[in-house]
Amino acid sequence: MTLIPLAIAGILGGVITYQRSSEQKEAQLHDRAIIVAELTSKKLEFESAILQTAATDPLIINAVRSASQEIKQEGLEKKSVTELENQFKENKLLNVNQLLNSYLQRLVKLGNFTDIFFTEQHGFNIASSKPTPDLIQRNKAWWKKAKKLQNSETFITPPHPHKSANTLYFDLINKIVDPKTGQFLGVIKAGYRAKDLNFLAEELHKIELLGSEHLQIISIADGKNPMVVTTMNRAKNNKKLHSTKLANISSQKVLGGDVLLQHAMRYQSRPQNSGPYTKSFIYNDRRFTLARVPGRNWIVVASIELAEIHKSAKQILLMFGLIFLVLATVASIIIVKFSRTLSDPLNLLTMTARKVTEICDFTLRVPVTTQDEVGMLAIHFNRLIRWIEKYIQELQETQAQLIHSEKMSSLGQMLAGVVHEINNPVNFVHGNIQHAGEYSQDLLKIIQIYQENCPNLSSEVQERIEDMDPDFVSRDFPKLLNSMQVGTERIIGIVNSLRTFSRLDEADVKQADIHEGIDSTLVILQSRLKDNKSSPTIQIIKDYGDIPSVECCPGQINQVFMNILANAIDAYKESPQLKDSDGTEAIKNREKPKITLQTRHEGKNCIITISDNGSGMSPEVKRRIFDPFFTTKSVGQGTGLGLSISYKIVVEKHKGKLECDSIVGHGTKFTITLPIEAAIEPQEKLLI
Repeated sequence: MTLIPLAIAGILGGVITYQRSSEQKEAQLHDRAIIVAELTSKKLEFESAILQTAATDPLIINAVRSASQEIKQEGLEKKSVTELENQFKENKLLNVNQLLNSYLQRLVKLGNFTDIFFTEQHGFNIASSKPTPDLIQRNKAWWKKAKKLQNSETFITPPHPHKSANTLYFDLINKIVDPKTGQFLGVIKAGYRAKDLNFLAEELHKIELLGSEHLQIISIADGKNPMVVTTMNRAKNNKKLHSTKLANISSQKVLGGDVLLQHAMRYQSRPQNSGPYTKSFIYNDRRFTLARVPGRNWIVVASIELAEIHKSAKQILLMFGLIFLVLATVASIIIVKFSRTLSDPLNLLTMTARKVTEICDFTLRVPVTTQDEVGMLAIHFNRLIRWIEKYIQELQETQAQLIHSEKMSSLGQMLAGVVHEINNPVNFVHGNIQHAGEYSQDLLKIIQIYQENCPNLSSEVQERIEDMDPDFVSRDFPKLLNSMQVGTERIIGIVNSLRTFSRLDEADVKQADIHEGIDSTLVILQSRLKDNKSSPTIQIIKDYGDIPSVECCPGQINQVFMNILANAIDAYKESPQLKDSDGTEAIKNREKPKITLQTRHEGKNCIITISDNGSGMSPEVKRRIFDPFFTTKSVGQGTGLGLSISYKIVVEKHKGKLECDSIVGHGTKFTITLPIEAAIEPQEKLLI
C-alpha cells in the first residue's frame, strides 16, 4: 500500500514526461516550418529588390520613354501583332541596344536569374538578356496583370515546367513607371529556377533531423493547380538535410496527397494575421505542420511520423517501469529529477524559439546547461539563430551594394560619353579660334590698305562701306573671338573636372592630389551652390594645408567628397531655418550658408574636414547616419546609401576613419582620415 502513491507518482511522471517530449518534438516541427518560410520569403525579397532597383534605373526609364515615342511617331501601335512579328522577326527587339542587353546580362548574374527582358507601355520588347520568342507581350496574361500592380509591388507567377528541361521555373515581374508622374511606362520580367531555392538544404544542414522528417514547399496559385516547388528530407545514413532530385517534374508528389492539399488550400484562403502562425493536423500516421510564406501563395509543409515523435517518450516510460520494478522509491526520485532535467531545458528552448519567431529578435540565445542531447539541441539552435542574424545583415549590405553598383555603373558610362562627345568638338573650335583671329586681322589690314590707296570709290561701294562700319568691325571682331576663346576654355575646364572626378582613365590605386579631387567635385556641384528660389548662395571656404599626394583609389575618394558635400547642400535646401514662417523669403539676419574645407598633414595620415554652419542633427540621427537605407530626406529624394557607402570606402577599403561631429543649431563637421601610404592591395575592388 505504501508503494501505491509512489507508483501513481511514477506513472504520472512518466505520462507528463511523455506528453512534454511529444510537445517539444511538435514545437520543433512548428519552428522548422516557420524558419523555412521566413528564409524563403527573405530570398524572394532579395531577388525582388534587384528587379525593383532595375525598374527605377534612369537608364531603363529613358530607354522605354524613347521607344514609346518612336512607336507613336512610326504608328507601330496601330499595326497587327502578326505584321509586327514579321517585321521584327530577326531579333524580336524594337531596336538592338547592346548597352541595355549587357546591363540586363549583368543583372542576370547578380540575381542568379535565367533571363531578364523589359517592354515599353505598348508591349514591345526593348532589351533582353537573351532572345525571346515574341516581340509583342501586351496580349500575355502576366503583362496585363503587371499593369495593375502597385508601383513597388513585385508579382511572382506560379511555378511552371520549362519546355525543354525537367525543371520548374517562376517569373518575377515589376512595372516601370515615371518617377515624377507615376505614369505607366512598361514592364520588366525575370525568370528564376525553383531548384535554386534548394540553398535552404545547405543552410539548414547543421540541424540534426529525425529520420522521417520531411519538408516541402507547395505553390497554390489562385486556390487551384497546386504544385511542389522543392522537396527536402534527410539522406539515408546521414542526419543532414538534403534536396530531393527527381527525374521528372511530375514525380514530385505532395506527401499526404489530396487530404493535405485540401487542408493547404483552406489554410491558404485564410487572411494573414500580423504575426506568423501555423496549422497542424494528423493524417496517415504522420503529423503535418503548414506555414505560409509571407506575401506569397506558397506554403511550407513540415511532417514527421508519429512513431518518431513518440519513440523517445516510449523509451522513457519503459525506463520508468523497469526502475519501479527494481525499487519503487528510487524510481520515483529518479522520475521526478529526470522529468525536471529534461522538461526545463526543452521549455526554455521552446520559449526562446517562439520569441524569436514572434518578435524577430535574433539576439536571443538559449542557455546551455547540460551536455546531453538537449544541450546539443540548444547549441545547434543557437548556431542557427546566429547564422540567420548574420544572413539578414549580409543580405541588407549586399542589397545596398547592388543598388549603388548599378547607379555608379550608369554614372561612369554617362560621364565617359559626355566627356568624349563634348571634348572633341570643343577642341575643334578652340584650336581654330587663334587661326580665325589671324586671318581676320589680315583681311582687315587688306581693307585698310585698299581704302588708303583707292580713295575714289563709287557711290555704291561707299554706301556699302558706311553701312558695314569697318572701323567698328575691326575693333569689335577681336573682342568677339576673345570671348569665344574664354568660353571654350571654360568648357575644357569643366570637361577636365569631370575626368578628374570620375577618374575614368586612371588605375584603382595610385598617387592622387586630394585638393584636385575636392576642386573637381566643387566644379560639378557649382550649379547647386548658386542662389535660387529655395536658398541663397552657399559660400565655399578653402583652407588647404601643405599635404603630400595620397596613395588611394581616386574615383572612390571623390565619390566620398561628392556624397558629403551633396548632403550638406541638401541640408541647406531643406532647412526650415533659412525661410520665414510663410516659407517664401530667406531670413536676412541669419548667418549666410557656408561650407568650409580644410586639409592638413599629421604623421602618416592626411586629414580632411568638411564642415557647415547648417542646422546640425540630433544625437538619434547622428547614431544612424552610416546605416544602409537610413535617410532624413523626403520620400523619393534620397536612398540612404551615400554615407553608408562612403563609410565602407574610407574605413573598410582604405583602412582610414570617417567621423561625424554635429550639434543641433551649430552645424555638422565630417572628418576624413586617410593613410598617405595605401593599406589596400591594387587588385582589391569594392562593390560600389
